[in-house]
Amino acid sequence: MESQPSRPNASGPPSAEEAAAQLRNIGKVRDRSDRAHAPGALAVLGLWQAFILPVYLWTLLTVMAPFDNSLYVILPMLITTTLVSGALEQFSVRQRIGSAMTVLLFALVLVFFVLCVLQIIEQPYPRILDTLLAIMLGLALAVGPIRWWVTAEDRSVRWVRRPLSRSSRIVTVILGAIVGLLVVTAEWEYASVTSLGAAVLFMVVAAMSLKDAGLRRTGYEWSLLHWLLFGIGAVVVCAVLLLSAFTDVLSPVLLATAGSAIGIAIAGSAFLPTRGTQQ
Repeated sequence: MESQPSRPNASGPPSAEEAAAQLRNIGKVRDRSDRAHAPGALAVLGLWQAFILPVYLWTLLTVMAPFDNSLYVILPMLITTTLVSGALEQFSVRQRIGSAMTVLLFALVLVFFVLCVLQIIEQPYPRILDTLLAIMLGLALAVGPIRWWVTAEDRSVRWVRRPLSRSSRIVTVILGAIVGLLVVTAEWEYASVTSLGAAVLFMVVAAMSLKDAGLRRTGYEWSLLHWLLFGIGAVVVCAVLLLSAFTDVLSPVLLATAGSAIGIAIAGSAFLPTRGTQQ
């Protein structure tokens, strides 16, 4: 009977390439395990979203008429929701939205669109509705994260920090450029051209999603540092739009300084951390 040929390295030590691949797989499994049991980090992410989305909504309704360039708010809003949807995939706890909450969120979205239409046709309405809508949306979005926090046995906020993949680094740098560009050009005479340029960058990032990259993958890999810097950038964009619409305190130098600082900070965070840790 002929003996079967033995496979290379079947009983011997693995090659350097095989050992490196095994170490990478072990790191991925440990990463997923750490992330899957982190209700504290999940609650923080959910509360972050419950804060920033109402800020976007209120800013959009407030500056829609005087600023006349809604893409400055809509673009960061789209980026944020896509990033968060990707980040939620790293946790074992899934969002379960009941029927009552679904109806409430649908009603809030419907009211939002009605208010947008009223602004477009220049039909006056009580502007307190903008604030009430933002508050109700924030409370509705915060219900789930608060429930996760209250029912969690371990409330420690552990967030795995590992170096970003190459594609996520590229996306993070592009996001830094988009945020910085929106801040710097908020009072530019040709702001519409800038928003279109930022939209083109967004489309480039969206196209990367077809190859297991893009915003969702980036949101999955981001650590607390990245979310913090992007959140600061989002708030700065909204604050600049509000100040530009209703005051004269902004200057080109101030906008250039603020936009460059936050843009460079977000882009620079793409190369952090340099090695895996936990925060």
